[in-house]
Amino acid sequence: AYTIDETLSLSFAFANGVVGAHIHSWVGDAWRNEIVLSGEKRLYRLNLGAGLLTIDEKGAVRTFQQEHGRMYEFENAAFIKQVASGNWMTNPCDYADGLETLRLTHACDKAVTTGKKISL
Repeated sequence: AYTIDETLSLSFAFANGVVGAHIHSWVGDAWRNEIVLSGEKRLYRLNLGAGLLTIDEKGAVRTFQQEHGRMYEFENAAFIKQVASGNWMTNPCDYADGLETLRLTHACDKAVTTGKKISL
């Protein structure tokens, strides 16, 4: 029942030796938006849609729920408050961070469209 067949993945290798991956798909069985960090001692799973953090430390699992509910609701409310007040001082992303995010986004797009390694 899918009208689009889009799946992509990006691999990252950081200067300090850490590796990462971004996987994006429109063909999953359910909607998910999460960040998973895996190390030798712990696995962290941040479910952004539910505002839930799960930490698995060698089988001992702890969960934490965000006070403000879903991340997107909190993010949208904060943005609307800043627009309405005209006060951007509480914005957690300054211009330099926004510019770096755009730079990374452009590099990822170039890697996907060319199929070549991009260094930043």
